[in-house]
Amino acid sequence: MDQIAYIRRQVKAFEGKEVTIVADKGRKRKQHYRGTLLGAYSNVFTILCKLSGVQQHLTYSYNDIITGSVVFLRNGKKGDVC
Repeated sequence: MDQIAYIRRQVKAFEGKEVTIVADKGRKRKQHYRGTLLGAYSNVFTILCKLSGVQQHLTYSYNDIITGSVVFLRNGKKGDVC
């Protein structure tokens, strides 16, 4: 089975639920985002987060998970997607 298709299915299972994303920002910097997984589309997934008091949409590709630049967490623990 295609690895991206597998990850897409795993992410889709969390649609509408609260998740935490840890994004690698380079130079040993990691940013934690907590929000609701809005949608898992064919090439990307979107998360609704509240950053600095403003709701924002964050968009990541499934390749970000494969390369390790994004770690997908559920309830603060590594999920099946990682």
